[in-house]
Amino acid sequence: MFWPLNRLPRFDGRPAPTDLRFHGQTILITAASGGVGLAAAKSLAERGLSALIVTARTEQKAADTKHAIEAHIETALPNLHPARRPTIIALVLEMNDAESMLNFVTNLMTHVCYLDHAILNAAVLANTHSLNPSTGYEESVHVNAVAPIFLSVQLLPLLLGSRLTGETNPALRPHLTIISSGSCWRVDMNGELRNLYSTTTPLAWLSEPSNFATKFTEQYSRSKLMMEHAMRRLAFLGDVEKDQGDGGAPDPMILVGSATPGPTASDLLRRSERDSLFYVFLLRFVGWIRRRPEIGANCYISSLGLGLEGRGEQLEVDEIATGERVKNVKSGESIKLGDVVWEELLSVLKQMDKAGDGLVAQYLGE
Repeated sequence: MFWPLNRLPRFDGRPAPTDLRFHGQTILITAASGGVGLAAAKSLAERGLSALIVTARTEQKAADTKHAIEAHIETALPNLHPARRPTIIALVLEMNDAESMLNFVTNLMTHVCYLDHAILNAAVLANTHSLNPSTGYEESVHVNAVAPIFLSVQLLPLLLGSRLTGETNPALRPHLTIISSGSCWRVDMNGELRNLYSTTTPLAWLSEPSNFATKFTEQYSRSKLMMEHAMRRLAFLGDVEKDQGDGGAPDPMILVGSATPGPTASDLLRRSERDSLFYVFLLRFVGWIRRRPEIGANCYISSLGLGLEGRGEQLEVDEIATGERVKNVKSGESIKLGDVVWEELLSVLKQMDKAGDGLVAQYLGE
């Protein structure tokens, strides 16, 4: 590819493919009915799994997703004996509804008794302000920041039930990957967002109509930044660590982290509510320069092979995001903000879990 096209995401060859295999394993990927989620599910289905659990927002979409993956296996692996094909389990999950998430986990546990890995791949890009009835937070704050952490906690018992927790090599242990966005590193924490450093309820502050960011993907980016703060604290929970017994640092049984494939074609932008001719043109142009879903999916798969270097970090395309890039979560002020985000989140997660099994209190504290 000649310059300058090879500088565009669609033509730069990244994220690079991986040869990771998951022989006999059980893996969950949410929001797999289209885009990168479906591409990642198809890729996983080729890698020796015993079972692949996928989710969609409706029964019909779940059935269609299951059919699409099974058809892909037929085409990609025509000589694979039917007995060696993974079982595809398609379930309904609506991330904007706490009851749906609890029902999903209950349903999931009737199909499997453990998970070896989980990829949480759901997001919303909202250009108009609306409040989620489950939490009272603005919709993108709920779906992009609160819901993934709530679902993560609900999945901990299944991940801790994996035989992989005993692997000597941390890279072979269960992984919990929350799909994020590199745009969160570009959020300007100066100006009006400096108010986040002085409030005790930053998620509620972002949910106020007067603080809603209408500039293209800004609210989406802010909500993903809040998720990054929370993910980093979830990754170091004592309950996901095992005592070395020799006085050494506790060892994680589950590797929790985030991942983003960078600019990748998806239907995320189409869920916003702009319909001008300029916006239609912009969608088509942005879609053309973005990576193809099957290329972006490489990042999802690669995240499941990271070792300790990926714990509580973001895999951004092919590399762990580090240095000045992650100042929004690792500077002094930002670390304090993350602690406040976590405290606020604990309170709302406990409210969401009142109809559940008390896992939030069990893992995150009373």
